[in-house]
Amino acid sequence: MYVLGLSLVGLWPHPVDGAVDVAGLPPVRWTTDALGLTPIQGYDVVQFAANVLLFVPFGVLVLLMWRRANVMHATVAGAAVAVLIELLQLLVRPERLASVQDVVANTLGAAVGAAVVWVVRSRRRVVASDQE
Repeated sequence: MYVLGLSLVGLWPHPVDGAVDVAGLPPVRWTTDALGLTPIQGYDVVQFAANVLLFVPFGVLVLLMWRRANVMHATVAGAAVAVLIELLQLLVRPERLASVQDVVANTLGAAVGAAVVWVVRSRRRVVASDQE
């Protein structure tokens, strides 16, 4: 389901927020108010964060599906998928804007998701060894 959702968001003919007054969205308003940004700057911050969050499950899934994978594997895989999505947007969906910033955010999200799994596994190992 996640891969299907990611594909739809990445390759939908129009941006998923294309018909939305993004400046009026609560996260954008909060960001502009809290950080003293313009609505466009606030939207850029929220969009970057949303792209990070979009790929956190990717990093989690890589580590859960492939037990030998580590944070670096998930990060590289996330970067590769993000580059593929942006290239497809550039080549197949000219109405979409391919962005290096999206690749950076998506890669960061994959790394964060994998790091969370790594931390949880590390803590479990410590607890298990303490109980022995």
